[in-house]
Amino acid sequence: MDCKVDLAHHELFIGGKYVAPTSGEYSIDLNPATEEPIAEVAQAGAADVDLAVAAARAALKVWSGMRAADRGRILQRAAALLEEHQDELIELESLDAGKPLAAVRRFEPRRRRPRRAPTPRRWRTWSASVCSSMIPLLIRRPAVA
Repeated sequence: MDCKVDLAHHELFIGGKYVAPTSGEYSIDLNPATEEPIAEVAQAGAADVDLAVAAARAALKVWSGMRAADRGRILQRAAALLEEHQDELIELESLDAGKPLAAVRRFEPRRRRPRRAPTPRRWRTWSASVCSSMIPLLIRRPAVA
């Protein structure tokens, strides 16, 4: 007896849009603990990577032309969205990794509660407090063996 299960279907996210992979290939993501299917996931190929790199380069031009305070506001919104969806993200990671929820959560020793997306918040605070616009800087150092 065949039983079809409706799975979540995930496309690639390129250039601010969800798109099907150029190859049309998808794979089934399994929970390693139960071997039950979780979702159908688009498989990116070389052509998709090229599209994503081109989109990232175009976005970088816009991003680098923005004032630091504006970039900070965007990072603040990203941190707020991570916090808002934290429980959902933890549950998804638990399924994908095959680990108990408690093992996926990272607790702060003193507060005994999950950490809440600190990095984007620090970026936003730093960019807003250091200066109103950032100077592009590229530092290259030789590799140390």
